[in-house]
Amino acid sequence: MASSVLANELHRRLTFRAEERVGWLAAQIEAGGVSLFGLLTTSVALGWLDATVGQAQPVLQIALVAAVTGLIGLMRFIALRWIFRPTETAAAQ
Repeated sequence: MASSVLANELHRRLTFRAEERVGWLAAQIEAGGVSLFGLLTTSVALGWLDATVGQAQPVLQIALVAAVTGLIGLMRFIALRWIFRPTETAAAQ
């Protein structure tokens, strides 16, 4: 959890340069929510793999986790960059 909080803060300050636009708590809630969604999605994908294939090959599990993690990372970037972005009026205040 500590590394997630640190990563969220570094993204807020360095990646998105949103230090002035987005408060610390809002950034943690938004990014934490997206991360939780990613964790749940990965868990569901692994459950689906186990239910359909049975005792899956480790290589298949690793490939699935890598694919889902990459997709969630992309979705997280999009969400934090464009969806959770403050509106022009909120940024002006």
